[in-house]
Parts: sequence; C-alpha cells; structure tokens
Amino acid sequence: MMPWGDVTVSGKKLNLLIYHWPIGGEIFLPGLKNNIKIAHLWVDGRKQKVETSKLGYWTKISMPSRRPEKLISVVELEVEGPSEVDESLSIDPVYRTSNPVAFAKATSCQITE
Repeated sequence: MMPWGDVTVSGKKLNLLIYHWPIGGEIFLPGLKNNIKIAHLWVDGRKQKVETSKLGYWTKISMPSRRPEKLISVVELEVEGPSEVDESLSIDPVYRTSNPVAFAKATSCQITE
C-alpha cells in the first residue's frame, strides 16, 4: 500500500489505484526498476496520457491537478519486461510517512524508566 493508494500488477502493466489525490498532481512510485513505455490516466473510460520521469530511486507520475474521477482514479503504466521493484523501505517525498516501531533500531541509548 502506498500513501496515495494501491498498485496491482498484470503482466507488463501496473495499475495505480489512487484513493487520495495528490494536491500538486504528482505521485511517486518507489523502487520501480523498469523503464516505462507509456503511462495513461483513465478518464471516463478513455486513456489520457500522463508524463513520467525517474528521480533516482523514484518514478514521478505527473497528472492533472484536479481529480477526474469521483472515487478512485486509475493510472496504467506499461513497462519494459516483467516488472521489477526494490521493496526496501522508503519515505514518500510528498505524503506524511510514519514507520512502525517494529522497524526501529535503538543505538547508543539506555532505558531509564
């Protein structure tokens, strides 16, 4: 699960299910190793091309600033080859992120109470 929604995979396609529309019209997908052939936002049953770019570890998807669908918007990414994702933990550059304490490691400290 991503801060903005979910991702499903079907062959060489990734479907980004956007529940929380980004204020600036950009979402970030971490760890995608594949190059993107084409990206579309589904609007009223039609595909609308959206721009993507790589920013190091992140793939940035630039969309309209206003949500086109009332409930869930879908962005379809077609990638080169079978999808490969680095599933390391990451912090989204836009959405507030919290990490569960199970992932924490304390060093150079003492428990006093």
